[in-house]
This record gives sequence, structure tokens and C-alpha cells, in this order.
Amino acid sequence: KYKFYWMKEIVRISYDKEGYVLRIMLSLLICISVFYLPEWYGIFAVLVNIFTAYDFCHTMYREDAKLFPYGFIDKYDLGTILKRKLPIYSIVCVIMMLPMIIVLKEYSWTILCISVLVPALGIVKSFSMLLKK
Repeated sequence: KYKFYWMKEIVRISYDKEGYVLRIMLSLLICISVFYLPEWYGIFAVLVNIFTAYDFCHTMYREDAKLFPYGFIDKYDLGTILKRKLPIYSIVCVIMMLPMIIVLKEYSWTILCISVLVPALGIVKSFSMLLKK
């Protein structure tokens, strides 16, 4: 039922593949630099990777949020928007946060939790104000 909308999001991500690859390279560079900088830098690297993933998701949602008031996007409830966007952007965030395994080591399972929470937070932030109108 949602396959069309998921494919639409995949096409939008592949259209912005330069930005996506740039953010993956930035995450990898930050995680590799953990080995050469002091211990406290590991926490900084995790925060920067979370911010990078959030920035990519927010960039993708911003386009939909601009078109939403003009009727180009059907008016749905927040649950439907979450079902249409969350699975694809969670997978994208998992790929983007894979270099964090180097930093987190034994807590690498938290990547899955963070990669679901980051896109969900972006969707709620981008569309909750628009749905209230």
C-alpha cells in the first residue's frame, strides 16, 4: 500500500545523492579522527553524526513542508506521514550512522534506536505545525 510513497522517497534521496554521500564521508572522517584526538572527542563525534543525519532528513522534509500548504501534498494525519517517510529515512540514517560503530563499540545497538528517532523527530518537527492549521 505504501510502496509507491517509499519509492518516491528513494528517488528523492537518489536525486540528492551528492549531499547524501557528502554527509556519509563527513561521518566517516569524524569517526576516523576519534583515534587521533583525545578521549572526550568520541562524544563529540557521536553528536556530530546525529546532527549530520538530522540535517539530511530535515533537508528532505523541508521541500515537502514548503509544498504542503499549497495542496501539492495531500492533507494527512501525522501517523500516515510517519508510515510513508519513517521506514526509508530510518534506513538512510542507519547507513549514515554506520561509522559510529567505531566510536560506540559495545553500544553499537544504539545506532538502530537513534536512526529511528532522528527521522521521527524531523517528521514531527517539520509537519506538526502544518497539520495544526
